[in-house]
Amino acid sequence: MKQTISAAGTPVPASVKLGTIFSWAMLFALVINLKKRLPEPWQDVIPVEKVEDVKICILLILCFFFVFVLAGAYDVMNGGETL
Repeated sequence: MKQTISAAGTPVPASVKLGTIFSWAMLFALVINLKKRLPEPWQDVIPVEKVEDVKICILLILCFFFVFVLAGAYDVMNGGETL
């Protein structure tokens, strides 16, 4: 038996989380929409075909961001010396 809740008079499955704005599926839909709006040669720049690809790309972006933050902190600690 499926549980449903009534939202604005419409039955909604209980598995739907109320108040969830961002999900991986919605982020995937946004990325695919962006990819489709790019000109044909540029569509290969975004290598996303499924939700797992979006998760990996986000993880890589966060790793690169963390590396640049650490490099900036190291530079600040050493007085911003240049070679």
